[in-house]
Amino acid sequence: MKFGIFGGSFNPVHLGHLLVSEDIREKLKLDKIIFVPSFNPPHKKNLLPFHQRYKMLKMAIENNRHLAISDIEKRRCGKSFTVDTLRELKKSYPRVQLYFVMGIDQYIELATWKEPEKLFRYARIVVISRPGFRAQKFKDQRPIFLDVIKIDIASAQIRKRIRQNLSVRYMLPESVWHYIIKNKLYQP
Repeated sequence: MKFGIFGGSFNPVHLGHLLVSEDIREKLKLDKIIFVPSFNPPHKKNLLPFHQRYKMLKMAIENNRHLAISDIEKRRCGKSFTVDTLRELKKSYPRVQLYFVMGIDQYIELATWKEPEKLFRYARIVVISRPGFRAQKFKDQRPIFLDVIKIDIASAQIRKRIRQNLSVRYMLPESVWHYIIKNKLYQP
């Protein structure tokens, strides 16, 4: 069995996340992609509460049997460090090959992460393409560099458009869009 681990703040989850996850799953022949929303990420501020981001993500993936969600970072509490999450996931799935997915923008900053060299012990690292970034090697490790569907949607862009009272309807799964409207999220 092979599982992809797709972490992030998902603030909010959007169609780019879903399209890329499906593309990765097919290209690497993964059995499942597990989304891991961060609980308390050290590099992010001003996030919606975890339960709202988790709920939107759960709604977004509910009709795809190849996608799952984990609340492992909430259960652990404290700062959400990827190395700790991967260590726990490897214990939970000892017979599964894990593939940790990160954007090339994150990979370039990998040296600033907690114990970055240990990430390669727990999972194969999959570095996905992003417009405007070039690949760089990290020490002697060999990640999988993967070109994926190019979708130029970002959560920050969605939040900004909502603050400006502009439509984001076709940037999000419809259920997530309705949830944001109903709960008046991301408005000033």
